[in-house]
Amino acid sequence: LMLDIADGGYDATLGWTGKPSGTPSFDITPREGRAEEGNDDDPLAEGRWSTLAEHTDRVVEELRAILEGVGGLMMPDADVTSALMSAARFHDVGKGHPVYRKTITGGKTPPEDAPDGTVWAKSPGEKTRQRLRYERPGFRHELASALAILETRPEGETPLNDLAAYLAAAHHGKVRMSLRSFPDEKRPPDPASRFARGVWDGDELPAVSLGGGAGFPGLELNLSVMELGEGERGPSWTSRTEELLDTFGPFRLAYLEALLRSADRRASAAADERGNQR
Repeated sequence: LMLDIADGGYDATLGWTGKPSGTPSFDITPREGRAEEGNDDDPLAEGRWSTLAEHTDRVVEELRAILEGVGGLMMPDADVTSALMSAARFHDVGKGHPVYRKTITGGKTPPEDAPDGTVWAKSPGEKTRQRLRYERPGFRHELASALAILETRPEGETPLNDLAAYLAAAHHGKVRMSLRSFPDEKRPPDPASRFARGVWDGDELPAVSLGGGAGFPGLELNLSVMELGEGERGPSWTSRTEELLDTFGPFRLAYLEALLRSADRRASAAADERGNQR
C-alpha cells in the first residue's frame, strides 16, 4: 500500500503514526551506480574464493550474533529460531548444482591448496566487470536449496520445514510466493519435464559439506511442488507459502527474511574484508 507523503501520517524516526501533521521530507533523487539487479544476475556470487562450508559457517555465526543483538520482543520463539538456523545452514546447498559450479569456476584458477572437488560458494569477479551469466538463463541456486530442504524434511515438522525452505528460497529476494518458469529460460530436452528458474525436474544435487559438522547427502530435485493442489510431494509451493503468510503475517515473515539476508550479506562482506587485509 503506497500513500502520498503529502497526506502525512509518517514520522522519519518512528515510522507510521497516523498523525496528519507528520509530513517528513525525503531525498528521492535517483542515485548513480550499478543498474538494478535482474533475474539473471547473481552479483553476490562474486567476491573472494570461499568454500561452501566456510561461507555457510560464517552465515550461521552472523545470524547467531544478530539474534543475540535483537533479543527481547524482536527475538523469534524457539521453534521459529530453529527453522531460521536450519535455513541458514542449508540456504546455499543449491550451490552444489552443476550449473552453479560450472559458472562460478569457469575460466578461473582456484587456490592451489584447495582439494579437488571443492564446492565453492564464491569466486573472484571478472576484471571486465561483466555480470555473471549461467548457461541456463535465470538459474537460481536458492530454489535448488529450497527444494532440497523440502525433500529432507523431518517427519512431523512440515510447517517449520516449510518456513526454512521459504527463507532459503527468499534470501536473494528472487523466489518467494510463486514458483514458475520464465519465457526466456532454457528448456529441458523432455518437453513434458517441469522447469523453473533454471532448475529442471530430476536435476542431481550432489552431496556437499555445509560446515559445522553438517553434511548434505545429495538427491534428485523434484519440482512437483510448482503444480497447483496436492501433488506427489504434498501441498504445492503456493499452498505452503500462503499457509506461512497466514501463520506469520507479512511483516513477521519479512522480518525473518531480513534476519537471514542480513546474516548472508554480513558474512560475505566480512570475508571480502579479510581477503583485502591479506
